[in-house]
Amino acid sequence: MGALQTTCTQPFPTNVAMREAAIHRRFGFSDVAKMNQISLLRFVATSAAWRRLVAGAGALGLLTGCVSMDGRAWREAPDRAETAAIAGTWQAHAFYRTTGELLGPASIAEALQVPARNADVAEIARTTDGGLSFTFKEHGDALLTQTYAVADGLQRDPSGAFVLPPATNCAGGDLQAGCTRRSVTLFVNAHRELVLVTETDALGIVTILPMIIHAKHVSTFARKTGDADVDNVPLLR
Repeated sequence: MGALQTTCTQPFPTNVAMREAAIHRRFGFSDVAKMNQISLLRFVATSAAWRRLVAGAGALGLLTGCVSMDGRAWREAPDRAETAAIAGTWQAHAFYRTTGELLGPASIAEALQVPARNADVAEIARTTDGGLSFTFKEHGDALLTQTYAVADGLQRDPSGAFVLPPATNCAGGDLQAGCTRRSVTLFVNAHRELVLVTETDALGIVTILPMIIHAKHVSTFARKTGDADVDNVPLLR
C-alpha cells in the first residue's frame, strides 16, 4: 500500500530552497534532490501579477499551501520490456489509487481528463510516429479515442516511461481563481501492472487567500486478459 504524506501549512515558504528544506524536514525525505520536481511557482513564473501576489502574501504570512504525496510514487519503477509492450486492453478502473485528503484518479479517463469515465476498458495502441492512443470502450462500444503524438510533446524519460504533454488550466477548478498544471507519467511495472503517476501543481485563490497545492499520486490498473467483464486483479501491495 502507498504511504500517503499530506500536510497543509500556513505560511508556505515562497523561496524554492526554503520550501524544499521545509518539506524535507516535515517528511524526512533522504534525498532532497527528489524535491526538485516540486516547482510550484515556475509554471506561472511568466506572470508578474502572480509573482507580486505571492511575494506580498508571503511577506504578510498569508500564503497557504498543501503537499500531498504517495510514497508509492517513489517505489514504482518501469519495466522496460513490459512498458515497450504497453499496447493492449487494460481495465479502465484502478485497483489501487492514492487515498487520503486528496485522491488519486479512479480511472484512466479521469487521469487523462477525458469524458469517458463510464468506460470499462481502455485499449492502448502505439501510433506510427511513436505516440500513444487510448480508445475507451463501454461494453464493447467505443466512447472516444484520445491520441498523444510525439510532435505534441509526448516524451519517453530515461527510465523508459511515457510522459504525456502537461496540461495547464486557468479556469479555476478547485480554486476560485488561478491556474493548475497537471502531468501524467505512465509505464508498466515488473508485476505487469499499468501505473499512472499524476503530478499536479496549482496556484490560486481560496476565499481571499493565495493557495499553493502540490500533489503526486499513483493509480494502478490490471491488463484485461479474458472475456469476463472483470478479470482477477492483483493483490494490493
